Amino acid sequence: MSLFNLPKFEKEELQSMEPAEIDFAERREKSIERAEEDAGALKPLVQFYNVGTSPDMNLGAGLGGVVNGVSKLTNSLGDVLFKNKRGSNPFVSLMEGLLVEGELGRRGDQVDTSDAWLISDEARRSFRSPMIDGKKGGFVSGEDQGVTPADEFGLMMSITLVQNTKKMTPSSRI
Repeated sequence: MSLFNLPKFEKEELQSMEPAEIDFAERREKSIERAEEDAGALKPLVQFYNVGTSPDMNLGAGLGGVVNGVSKLTNSLGDVLFKNKRGSNPFVSLMEGLLVEGELGRRGDQVDTSDAWLISDEARRSFRSPMIDGKKGGFVSGEDQGVTPADEFGLMMSITLVQNTKKMTPSSRI
């Protein structure tokens, strides 16, 4: 009795079959998953390595972090200067904020950065460095590399690192 119930193929059928094509993004994701599973008790160390070597680690810090931070800052300043609870004209709101003592300090709850212009994750990922495809040969562009869980976390972690590094500059410790 056989262990498997496999269909029987003729020689011509077998020769005409083509292997399944797996794109680079799927191969990359599966190899990361396999490495994490094979690590056993060292899985957290392998996950940390995957995040650190993710192509998104540099993108979050360099390309989008600074621009998105400045965009949110200017949006917040606009909200504090030009919005008030009564919803009056932005010019009147600005004059009240400048002339009434303590008015700007009471407007902290008016800040809403959800409408700030930000560089999207997809746009940042299109600027990834090309990777060499060892199986097919040639280069794979940043857009075709796929997004793994390590990439998602790498992008968030790099932005957090940039923000915390700015807080730790020597001039801020004085």
